[in-house]
Amino acid sequence: MPDMLHRGRSRRPAIWTALVLSMVGCERAQKPEAPPIDLGFQERAQGAGIAFRMNNLSREQGAERFRINLYDHGSGLAVGDVDNDGRDDIYFLTQHGTNALYRNAGGGSFVDVTTKAGVAVGDRVSVGATFADYDNDGFADLFVSSTRGGNILFHNRGDGTFEDVTAAAGVAHVGHSQTPVFFDYDNDGDLDLFLTNTAHWTTDKFDITSGTYEGKASLPDLMTSPTESNILYRNNGDRTFTDVTAAAGLRGRGWAGDVAVFDYDEDGFMDLFVPSMFGRGQLYRNSGHGTFTDVTAETLGKTSHGAIGTKVFDYDGDGRLDLFVVDMHSDMWMGLDDQATSREAAKEYEHRRFLSSAGPTVDESAPGFVESQRAEFAKHGERYDALLFGNALYRNLGGGKFQESAVSAGLETFWPWGIATGDFDDDGDEDVFITSGMGYPFYYWPNQLMMNNGDGTFRNRAGDLGVEPPTGGVYQEQTIAGRQAARSSRSAAVGDFDGDGRLEIVTNNFNDRPYFFANRLPRRNYVALRLTGSQSNRDAIGALARLWSGNTVMVRQVNPAGGYLAQSSRVLHFGLGDRSKVDSIQIRCGEEPGDQYPAPDSRAGPLSPTISVTSVERSSRYAWIVVALLLPVALLNYLDRQMLATMKASMVSDIPTIANKADWGLILGSFKWSYALLGPIAGYIADRFSRRWVIGASLFVWSVVTWWTGQCTTFNELLTARAFMGVSEAFYFPAALALITEYHLGPTRSRAVGVHQTGIYLGQIIGGFAGYAADAPALGWRWAFSTSGIVGIVYAIPLAALLREPVRTRADDGAPHTPTGVVRGLLGNRNFILLMMCFTLPAIAGWIVRDWMPEILRERFSLSQGRAGVSAILFVQIASLVGALVGGTIADRWVRRTPRGRIFTSAIGMVLFLPALFSVGNASNLGIAIVGLTVFGLGWGFFDSNNMPILSQIARPEWRATGYGIMNLVSISCGGFGDWMFGALRDRNVPLNLIFGMFASFALLSVMLIVMIRPRGDDAVAAASRARRQAGMLDPQ
Repeated sequence: MPDMLHRGRSRRPAIWTALVLSMVGCERAQKPEAPPIDLGFQERAQGAGIAFRMNNLSREQGAERFRINLYDHGSGLAVGDVDNDGRDDIYFLTQHGTNALYRNAGGGSFVDVTTKAGVAVGDRVSVGATFADYDNDGFADLFVSSTRGGNILFHNRGDGTFEDVTAAAGVAHVGHSQTPVFFDYDNDGDLDLFLTNTAHWTTDKFDITSGTYEGKASLPDLMTSPTESNILYRNNGDRTFTDVTAAAGLRGRGWAGDVAVFDYDEDGFMDLFVPSMFGRGQLYRNSGHGTFTDVTAETLGKTSHGAIGTKVFDYDGDGRLDLFVVDMHSDMWMGLDDQATSREAAKEYEHRRFLSSAGPTVDESAPGFVESQRAEFAKHGERYDALLFGNALYRNLGGGKFQESAVSAGLETFWPWGIATGDFDDDGDEDVFITSGMGYPFYYWPNQLMMNNGDGTFRNRAGDLGVEPPTGGVYQEQTIAGRQAARSSRSAAVGDFDGDGRLEIVTNNFNDRPYFFANRLPRRNYVALRLTGSQSNRDAIGALARLWSGNTVMVRQVNPAGGYLAQSSRVLHFGLGDRSKVDSIQIRCGEEPGDQYPAPDSRAGPLSPTISVTSVERSSRYAWIVVALLLPVALLNYLDRQMLATMKASMVSDIPTIANKADWGLILGSFKWSYALLGPIAGYIADRFSRRWVIGASLFVWSVVTWWTGQCTTFNELLTARAFMGVSEAFYFPAALALITEYHLGPTRSRAVGVHQTGIYLGQIIGGFAGYAADAPALGWRWAFSTSGIVGIVYAIPLAALLREPVRTRADDGAPHTPTGVVRGLLGNRNFILLMMCFTLPAIAGWIVRDWMPEILRERFSLSQGRAGVSAILFVQIASLVGALVGGTIADRWVRRTPRGRIFTSAIGMVLFLPALFSVGNASNLGIAIVGLTVFGLGWGFFDSNNMPILSQIARPEWRATGYGIMNLVSISCGGFGDWMFGALRDRNVPLNLIFGMFASFALLSVMLIVMIRPRGDDAVAAASRARRQAGMLDPQ
């Protein structure tokens, strides 16, 4: 099951966890063209126990008068699981009277718990609401926006009751607020609050009867109202917020009623689209440094002039989130039509988008029409050429580019308010429900159920699927001023409220009872994912899930509120239709491309496995402490290896039973072979048990064996000691690197690994000076090993005290956890095989450089043992250190743009091996050899900092240490063979340039292989896009 891990930045990155992954296999049936009503939707609000009624203000849009102002926008609703029972509850809002919270009792029925919960409000006009666990205590809190009544933040006590903490939290605001959304704009793991505000469209005349401020009466007065700023509240992590709107650049242009939160450029930071009720919308790009930039013109182009609701979803099935905006105000070209004189024209032009908000009442072909519109809009500070008058559907082309396509997709509709999306027929394509109609005193206009045809177009099927006409007729039971009052919906939300795998639709209607459309379409296969954080960003808002089945890719995002005064279920629903297999699921959180996992099959007959995954919050500060704690251990692990190479002459002289270079190669090889053979076993143990204790035990054994090495007097003793050292070090690196990738889950993974690897290079640098100790009569090579062993034992004490084990990300989804099952799973992964080969081939050259270069330089350029060791090690390791830090930084940034960013960075490192090895093999003097070694080291740093991060993109979290152990098995076995072969070739006087030329060819082959690795988030999206383009669904790009 996927590793739902938020990629953090700054203080407290959030961790996603999949709590539920359910697959239901149902009877297979082709999607019916027009099923009977009992196989469509059934409106059953009253039968479900929902007795709520939204009450408007009669003195604004009622019997006494009808004023054109935003009171006619009504109130919204929010869906969330307030009691953590796994069922979504519903909160309805109203302008007059009390709001209502309905607890889901299961089986499609609800119970009113408003009074007990303490969220009735009732003393102000309630507008929008959202559930979110802003304090990460595991319970959904509630924010309610209001028109000049003061917004409210309710804290969920966890016992079924809420308390008003608005003032204490620092979010008190009195204004003309609309949709509130919680999202993590700074990737610190705490949900921040963005509040949309409109303008000062009410007067200061207070109506004592309703307890409200009167709204302005005419459209000119309304449109000239002073605009109000949006507000961004940064979560301080202590249940308080700070207003950072000005610093973030999000004050906006006013008249904001809704917001879409999504990472449009996939750089790991959530961006915002804020539509405008009167003017152009704004797409704000998140810089990742606490600021936002308006990029609307260059990214979207024209935006809707009178937009109300907005929503992101993948309408064309290409694996990318598209942006949908509905424009209500541009359809008000008829004015206050209480005689229904415009009804026929509305029917004729409902799917046409005009060139102005005057619609069909003007001749758009008249000479000078466009110029006159430009002049008129300029008077109000608007650019006419930046606007369009109707709905907008922005198809995501990738790379931060969009193409508007609402009309061609069939999503230009009339009098739209809100948007709710979901795969209502479970065929794999997301459909759209659009709340529509003005209500009294206008004529009735139906809601739109736009079913996705699967080819990038939609068809309204509200009539034949039971949504229209409404139960009880198109007019309300009660008249207003003696006249019939048409029904109209304002906001809508979606969720599987009865748990049968089919999405229901619930609406809040203007001055009317709500609709609860129970889904009775034929059951089909589906997947449902509920993501949550263990301690931070528990709502997993912003997490993006992609599911692959063959060449089909589906994408869903955990959304906050949105669609207009509405919040749908956070459960991600994937309809599978008649597909019987899910290949894999990828969860992207923050800046990390996401880890990829196989998913269980969905077969005929009921199948509902529950997948439980637990994770622990990773503090970004402690994540770096982990790296700092492990760096000295990495240093020690390579210190002994380099000392062995640097002090070879002294050791061979002191141990006469080492007869020749082949014997020395055997000593080097014994370490590598034991290291290699135990690699998979060590990795598996690290995956199944505490990595902290594996690391501690490894350091203890290393210390004892290093001390013992200093006491060896024969070839066999040294051979045995080096074999035991292989045992020790085999356990360290898989466990350590897996632990680092558990803590570093976002923009720091390659950098963290790179910093850890600098310990390796520092250990080799220090070991390079060991020759001087060996040459010193008072010290010697035995002193160097014995002292190093004692240092290791001493360091084990603070390591044991400070190193903590995170709760492991683990999924019980049927994936194998036995040794053979894990190995088969890894070796059955094409990407893993390629990575293993790319890990091995350059490493052979690396082992030769590390083990033999001091001896090569000493013999070739007549250097002392000390100078040869420093020359062979110092420059290449300093370059490796720099390469690891630079390569890690480049990879972490590059991967924001493409999942293959780390692969490309590693390939650059391998390319650098080619000139380096040729120059070393053909060096005529020490200077040329050092230059070659420096270039080799730089490339090695690029390569070394990205191996484990790449493995993390293609292997399950609980298989990573095992995977690294298998890679070590192959790589080090070949490295041991390479050491022996190099010694044997040198004994036969084979020229160095030929030997290093052979190694350069290995590096060239590695470059060719590594670019073939394609994390699932790269090739599957492209394959799906190609398949749909070939089917004529997408325009060529």
